[in-house]
Amino acid sequence: MLDRAIGAIAAAEGEPTPALLKSIIEAIEMQENTNWTDQYYSAEARAEIDTRRQEWTPELQAQCEKDWRELFADCEAAFYRPSVPRAVALILQATGIEFGLMGQQWCCGGPMWETGYVDVAHKMAEHNMLDWRKTGTKRIICLDPHDYLTIIEHYPPLDENFDEFEIVLGVDLVAELIRDGKLELTTPIERTVTYHDPCRLNKRLGKWKSPREILRAIPGLTFVDVDHVTQWSYCSGAGANLAAEKPELTAEISRRRVARAAALDGVDTLVSACPWSERPLSEQGKEQGIEVFDIFELVAEAAGFEV
Repeated sequence: MLDRAIGAIAAAEGEPTPALLKSIIEAIEMQENTNWTDQYYSAEARAEIDTRRQEWTPELQAQCEKDWRELFADCEAAFYRPSVPRAVALILQATGIEFGLMGQQWCCGGPMWETGYVDVAHKMAEHNMLDWRKTGTKRIICLDPHDYLTIIEHYPPLDENFDEFEIVLGVDLVAELIRDGKLELTTPIERTVTYHDPCRLNKRLGKWKSPREILRAIPGLTFVDVDHVTQWSYCSGAGANLAAEKPELTAEISRRRVARAAALDGVDTLVSACPWSERPLSEQGKEQGIEVFDIFELVAEAAGFEV
């Protein structure tokens, strides 16, 4: 809450915004999108968007605007870690959950709320809810805790009929599928891993059991769980637009987080459940000999899929 409060006060009082963050905000406001919409993009930008989308969803394009369940693909994951939404899509398909993609998904608006650009955030949210209604969507599956938290906290006050939508957190859904025997994990993964509790998922949402349940269900995996007091777990430095404002600080926080994982006996892999944390953690992991995976990537691999 504090990060959004500070951002709102600064924006309202005309405080200067860091140059890089300001450029990001202006780009989103002009294009009204950081993900799928191509109405405002140049031909070159549209080509890049289509290329990145095809990395993970070619077989799903025909389902757009048809199904009542939709996969909300986080901007960070869609552009910088497409293996994550692809893993989730494969998991859903394997368990018989029919779903589609939004006709025109825009950013959830979270970064705008965090930095005080509320009017822009409202445009994002209102567009997305309109798209859900046009496509007959009733259930939205969020693979990223940032999107999930933004939608459940900020969208309801904007729409008195928001209750018609069910917002589902991906990590809880996958844990349930494994628990109910609908998703079989049969391919051993011979790694020794520890888990990074993402701040949005853990500290804000109180979700720490589902990821651990998933990791303990993966055959061959040795799970070293050291964050017993999960509310005091270590940050990646990637939240609240910090990486845009102070990238050197994000890098140092991530370096320290990875170092703690590397110091654990036998651990070769750090697993997270938030794409936003995984980019800075991966960068530091390369320097310290620790691989970083998203939990959905490991689940899909254990289910026999190539992501």
